[in-house]
Amino acid sequence: MAGSAQATVALYPDAAAALTPLRAILANPALTALYGPVTSESVDSFATFKTILTGAVFLCLLAYVVVRRHTRTEEEEGRFELLGAGAIGRRAPLAAAVLLGTVAVLGTALLTTVGAIAVGLARTGSIALGVAWVVMGLTWVGVTAVAAQLTETARGTAGFALGALALAYLMRALGDVAADDSPSPSAHLALTPGLG
Repeated sequence: MAGSAQATVALYPDAAAALTPLRAILANPALTALYGPVTSESVDSFATFKTILTGAVFLCLLAYVVVRRHTRTEEEEGRFELLGAGAIGRRAPLAAAVLLGTVAVLGTALLTTVGAIAVGLARTGSIALGVAWVVMGLTWVGVTAVAAQLTETARGTAGFALGALALAYLMRALGDVAADDSPSPSAHLALTPGLG
């Protein structure tokens, strides 16, 4: 994320330089469905435009892989039975997988935030980016943990967790594209009797 942001800042030193070539591209509904909308016309916004959503999806995949690997995959390979013969509780493997997934998500988000600040992006926006990634990543730690409890195989866990991620991405894409068709708040106020 930091490398992509740094390349964008080097290419477009200010928002005016970026707006001219990017305005038509950013108005494309397919691009909005893929990456989400650009929320402001600033260099920081352009610098993180593609990596906010893409990075969040990859972080969700990391959370999914870590939790599934240390729950269903371990069970299918027979290692849980070996651990269960010792003095550990029944819920210890799930708790360890959730803890490891949480640490992976928090570490990745922290490195991303520090990297964004290091390349010169605004501190507030960089922290907001890190928080957004934490929310997405921890959500998929939880989704995968629930999937591992509801299914009997690693494949079933994959179907449940990755299906939920695909559905969430699709719903977000549809919402972002549909938002372009709805009137702006100022247009709504002008059309509402007594408010415009």
